[in-house]
Parts: sequence; C-alpha cells; structure tokens
Amino acid sequence: MTATVESMDPLFWQIDADLEVTSLSPALSELTGITKTYHRIHLADLWDAEGPYGLTVRSHRWALRGMPISVMARKDGMRFRLELEPLVGPDGRVTGVIGLATELEA
Repeated sequence: MTATVESMDPLFWQIDADLEVTSLSPALSELTGITKTYHRIHLADLWDAEGPYGLTVRSHRWALRGMPISVMARKDGMRFRLELEPLVGPDGRVTGVIGLATELEA
C-alpha cells in the first residue's frame, strides 16, 4: 500500500557540505529503509539520485552555494516536491542543507 499525502508523516533531512546525511525524520527513515545504521549515509541513499550529476544531487549542491531551491524527485514510484534551504553557521558560511519533501498526488 502506498502512503498518501494525508497519511504520510513529514519527511525531513539534513546534509553536511559533503552531501552526507546528518539527520532525518523517522518517516523518511522508514520510507528509505535506513534504520539504526552506523555507517555514513549519502544523499543518494535517500532519493533516486540518478548518479553523481543527477538533479537531486545537483540541487543540493546549489543549496550548498546559498540558493534555496524547489525540485521534483522520485522514491519507490512516488513523486515528491523537495524544498531545500541552506543552513548557515554563526560565521555566515553555508554548512549544510535542510530539506522537506511533500508527496505529490499521482
């Protein structure tokens, strides 16, 4: 059974400047099958990244340059709108990205 917009809990994640996941919401952990792991998780493990130059990876790199961005992505046959916001440290430099995914109706 596929989750619907109304029933799906929020999908949040945070990455660092190396595109490594530093945190993610329980709902995204469940959707991706990533649970209680002690190895590094790359952004490509969360979304269908289509390789190192795919739109999902490139959009996160743009956000790391300080540009908020919205992009479409897929996961397990579902379509999502990803809202990406740069995270800025106390010194004003971008240190990572926080993302929010909203499922789009089929």
